[in-house]
Amino acid sequence: MADLYEKDAYDDKMCKYYLTKLIKMGKQSVVVWEVLGEYYLKRKKYKKALECFQEMEKFSDEKEIEDDYNYGITLFYCGYFEKAKEMLLRCYEKEPESAGILYALALCLHYTNDKKLAEPILDKLLEKVSLEKYYYDEQILFEELIDLYYLFEEYDRCVLVFLKKR
Repeated sequence: MADLYEKDAYDDKMCKYYLTKLIKMGKQSVVVWEVLGEYYLKRKKYKKALECFQEMEKFSDEKEIEDDYNYGITLFYCGYFEKAKEMLLRCYEKEPESAGILYALALCLHYTNDKKLAEPILDKLLEKVSLEKYYYDEQILFEELIDLYYLFEEYDRCVLVFLKKR
């Protein structure tokens, strides 16, 4: 029920209410913790989101890739770059073509100073842009890709993405 409130943009206070009520009733599951974590993540309450995703880890048998992805980006936002890298690498192994995972992983690899591991990721992102596989469905904008290449001092790639955007 709380998932419906959150996903369909009904009353977000009701979402939080139902999720916390389920937790108090002992009806904890990966879905409860994941949706509550996502609730906090969307509101940029990263520490609270991290607590939820850590609880979600207790139900690792039931998790989906989206759960690991949300946990990984929350770890990143909280400054746990190495742990985020591990989680996002796990996601990348399962979904190597996901633009969202590629982008998040590349960004994380920048902050862990792992340029060698980032190279194939950056190549794949540029290839996708070159093939006109746009990322709007995963909410990754061309500007974000340009910024990512700029962080890696890949100025030629910045220009290529910029020209593709036109």
